[in-house]
Amino acid sequence: MRIYLFDEPEKITGGLYERLLAMLPAHRRQKALRYKNISDSVLCAVSYRLLGYGLFAEYGIESFSMAVKDNGKPYLADVPGVFFNISHCLEGCICALSDSEVGADIQHPVRLRNNVIKRVCTQQETELINSSADPELTFRGIWCMKEAYLKMLGTGIAADMKTADTSAEGFPGAYLHFDRYSLAACEQKGLSTAELKESIVHLGVNDIV
Repeated sequence: MRIYLFDEPEKITGGLYERLLAMLPAHRRQKALRYKNISDSVLCAVSYRLLGYGLFAEYGIESFSMAVKDNGKPYLADVPGVFFNISHCLEGCICALSDSEVGADIQHPVRLRNNVIKRVCTQQETELINSSADPELTFRGIWCMKEAYLKMLGTGIAADMKTADTSAEGFPGAYLHFDRYSLAACEQKGLSTAELKESIVHLGVNDIV
């Protein structure tokens, strides 16, 4: 697995934003332009560019088309055996590529809410959060892994998030914390924290635009 990460969306403004849009195929450009908030438009555009960058870097693929499964999960219609997943938040975007089903999530800090913990966490996860020196950070990591797992399955967070028990032995995902965000990935064949750390390719503005 490889994860392409971009965390400088605030630097893409003015002419750089126009150049970025011009690099997109028409359907993706139209999707990016439908966002009212320019920061959301940038993240939509950058996410697609991460996918294209990664496909070329890993597989030499220069062109591709995306389709959507019945469950709503996007896939590469013309590249069998290559799986991807995209996520973005206020602080950046990630694109995970793998030769097995994969899910990824990136999250910026949010205020910890007990009612959310009760709704989405198992008893074991709740105990981990409550006993943590930094409950918000621990919850953010758990949330990221849950989202990544359900995206790997193709159900998304519409499913009962308690079914994604990140404390269970053999859970196929891991997470990492950075200064302004946390990220996680799950891979069908399993993923350790060390493997996740080694998989990350950190891209800059010049790589994207």
